[in-house]
Amino acid sequence: MCHHNCRNNFIQGNYYYNIIEGNKASIFVTGGLVSAFNSDSGTGIDLGVGTTINLSRDTYLDIECSTIANYRPLSIHIRFGLRVHI
Repeated sequence: MCHHNCRNNFIQGNYYYNIIEGNKASIFVTGGLVSAFNSDSGTGIDLGVGTTINLSRDTYLDIECSTIANYRPLSIHIRFGLRVHI
């Protein structure tokens, strides 16, 4: 059985390593919509779209997908995303 939850209005702080420009630490404030689909086995997928503002300078559009698989004894979390400068 699959369960769907819709979450929004979140704030997160991230540290990113830029492979082109080198090591940069930035604080990002993100607001958007995340939908979580979870099954009874503990596996699930999160899909989200939001707008991110780098507090030092830029604005980005985020499209992100993450999945969590709970395999005993460890949980595996795979995350990838696309960030577009606007």
